Amino acid sequence: MTPEMREIELQLTPLWDLLKADTSDVAALVCRPTFRILRMELLHRESEKLVRMEFDNTHPLELRSKDFEPIQSGVLLFDPARYWCVRGCELNSKYINADSKITVAIELQDRSDNFPVPKRITSTSNQVRTGGERLRVAWITEYDIFEPSRLPSDEEFTLSAFGLPEPVGVEWERPVRWYLWLMLAGVV
Repeated sequence: MTPEMREIELQLTPLWDLLKADTSDVAALVCRPTFRILRMELLHRESEKLVRMEFDNTHPLELRSKDFEPIQSGVLLFDPARYWCVRGCELNSKYINADSKITVAIELQDRSDNFPVPKRITSTSNQVRTGGERLRVAWITEYDIFEPSRLPSDEEFTLSAFGLPEPVGVEWERPVRWYLWLMLAGVV
């Protein structure tokens, strides 16, 4: 991995933490004393209604601090019809040697229950370094997530199903082996 790609990966770490299912990092960003909501508005995009939240988190860079936060400002898009999940964002980050803008758009599967299941995530990162050098990276992540027609049985979730020993005292009912009975009947 080139140093530039490693830097982009490090730069995107706050974004992936921000968009993960556990929203602790969003909460940490929102709880910072420098975080301010500038504007919130309802957007109509195609047949969807989204809430756009513009925020500012301007603060001095504390590179030696263990809770370093490069995000200085941005926009978050929320989907109130789908459990207020994040549908996209634009994050403006500042580093000691570069400024960057990360844009993410999240497409969800069409489901009758409106549960937010990702279909495609399109991301771009534009970075301008101190010397004027520009670096742009874009990628698309596609998901093929579906509900199985038959749920797995309880026996498939035992430790022994994965080759591990069961805890002391735990006994699972063993299925009847019909083929043994049929072989016995055939022999008789």
